[in-house]
Amino acid sequence: MQLILFYCIALLCIKLTHCQMKIQFTVLITTAALLFPGSICEKKFAPDEIYKANTAAYTKYLSYDEKEVIKFMNLARLDGKRFYHCFIDSFIRFYNATYTDKINSDNSYVRSLKNALYEIKNLALLLPDSGLYVAAKYHAADMGKKGLTGHNSSDNTPFPQRLKNISNITSPFISENCSYGIAEPLFIVCDLLIDNNVPSLGHRKNILNPQFVKAGVSIQLHSSYRVNCVIDYSD
Repeated sequence: MQLILFYCIALLCIKLTHCQMKIQFTVLITTAALLFPGSICEKKFAPDEIYKANTAAYTKYLSYDEKEVIKFMNLARLDGKRFYHCFIDSFIRFYNATYTDKINSDNSYVRSLKNALYEIKNLALLLPDSGLYVAAKYHAADMGKKGLTGHNSSDNTPFPQRLKNISNITSPFISENCSYGIAEPLFIVCDLLIDNNVPSLGHRKNILNPQFVKAGVSIQLHSSYRVNCVIDYSD
């Protein structure tokens, strides 16, 4: 029954546009990995673990997708090995089956991610923070409107100063992830974790950094990349 349902949904995806297909496959991967043990994820996350990871569930200022970004980052921090087998394997498999640009599942970035996630277990979960959210939203809207990328504002204000100006956060232990062209929460997190062609692996390190315990997430439209997601972190 699971295979039939899985196959039927996959067939529906064939006639969808690129963006629609991406969204459909995200829903398919997420649903199958969380609900169907043995289909994609041999050891699924239990409902209480998903509830625990969903720290932003009742945060009114975040959109559903923004809450989901926090949830998926937390699942990776909760049990990296399970996250890898539930989501990264499937993400690469379905991405390569769907799109012409491929991700080599045996490249150094994927291998190093597997090694890194295998070491992750029960890190402190990220909690939503309104100050970080305001700063992330400002930057995502600013970059989106101007069609820019990077961590400096359009007026060239660097990230630490922007964070201080907007949210009054003065901690020196801060960082930021920026994602472009991906609207779906699971894809955003998987893409940042793989960090393909980013030698510093800065995005991955931010998500898995045990010293970060707060996060602000904002997903906004982008004039060049359709959409961008900014995630600000703090201790």
